[in-house]
Amino acid sequence: MIIIQEVVLLLLNKTTQQHHPQLCSAGGGGGAASSSSSSSWKYSQYHTGRWVRLPTSQCVAPYCTGSLKMVSADNWVYVPWNCYFHLYSQKEAWKCLSSKWLVFSGDSTMQETYLELIKHILGIKEGVQVNAGEWKSYRNYDKTLTRGKGDKKQAVRITMIWNGHPEHMGIHRGIATYEDPAHRKRVKALWTDHKSTPDLLVINSGMHDIFFYNSTLGLYDTRQNYTRRLHFALQFWKEVVLLANGTTKFLWRATKSPAGQKYRDWNENPHKYLQGPMIIEQIVRMNEAGINNQSFSVGGKPLFDYFDTWSMTHTHAWDNTYSDGHHYSAIVKNKQVEYMLLQVLVNYVCNN
Repeated sequence: MIIIQEVVLLLLNKTTQQHHPQLCSAGGGGGAASSSSSSSWKYSQYHTGRWVRLPTSQCVAPYCTGSLKMVSADNWVYVPWNCYFHLYSQKEAWKCLSSKWLVFSGDSTMQETYLELIKHILGIKEGVQVNAGEWKSYRNYDKTLTRGKGDKKQAVRITMIWNGHPEHMGIHRGIATYEDPAHRKRVKALWTDHKSTPDLLVINSGMHDIFFYNSTLGLYDTRQNYTRRLHFALQFWKEVVLLANGTTKFLWRATKSPAGQKYRDWNENPHKYLQGPMIIEQIVRMNEAGINNQSFSVGGKPLFDYFDTWSMTHTHAWDNTYSDGHHYSAIVKNKQVEYMLLQVLVNYVCNN
């Protein structure tokens, strides 16, 4: 097994070096770019990567830099083909994120992301385990978190806005949440009712959208109906991007790939975006197409940068080893997928 692993690493190393990868950043091949200043950053056929298990916990180029312990106790890391990520320690993350305001808007898979950012990346005990106790009380959140004292004090503001439904405890509205005037007003207030504006907004929608018609109208959804709701939401977000006037980075995070037998047998939508996880993948690709639609561009550039978490999670979607089906931080002993997603997010903010 050791010999096979060494051969695989040798081949990967040779292939990677032939592409001369750089640290993932704007202009560095597959890096993050502000939607207000350059073209859309996204995973495409040229930016996909692979999960690699390395022999030591200290990572070096061309795979990554930093400690693999920030991702995996077993030294796994996700490596794009044409660039690599720095794995931020808590100290490095605080240095970068201090004085910033990060806003997350999405469903429970976004909820777990912001809470794991607080717990794992910032090292602050906050929230509860997925679906435990008061989990739903953290659907909406707004706190300024601090560490240190005096001149060494650091602070970062974290905000979460639930968009599974306009109401805090509601579900299964998804992207249709933006058709609610009160929800749109609450979102716009982030840029109009404060002395400062968010440095980053990360949004997702997907899991709650597939249940929308089933739970509210007793009908089955169609691509046309979903596209209409998506375009309505994107038109609203275009107004927000213009309102931000270049002060905020906007990132659309694709839906994570659902996992396990439950989702492979998922056939309750006979209108068939397709069956099982493919239903979600259809939504993921429609979202990406909508974001890159010129009708919603600002200054000739895509409305959002795009983070294809589907590509990074789908390799772990065949059983429930890494998730409870869609929450990749639910398996306490193995959160490497969620931790890697967080590292990409921090690279996006800090390494541009």
